[in-house]
Amino acid sequence: MTTLEKITLSEVNQIFQALTLPPTSQLTIIIKDNELIEKELERQKVLAAMQKLKGSGNGKLLDRLFEERTIERKREQVI
Repeated sequence: MTTLEKITLSEVNQIFQALTLPPTSQLTIIIKDNELIEKELERQKVLAAMQKLKGSGNGKLLDRLFEERTIERKREQVI
């Protein structure tokens, strides 16, 4: 098994472009920035909850949640 440490996404992309891997190849990816992962998991939970509300007759509430989420993401990009 080959191990690569501290490799960037652009480097991973170059490796994938250079190699032809069989479809049974397995990769293990470890991301050390826990805060980034936690934010994404929270975002996924919020989106799932909003999708559940979509058909519940709470259309205005759902629209407002989508607006709030858009505003929040813009703030995150500025920081």
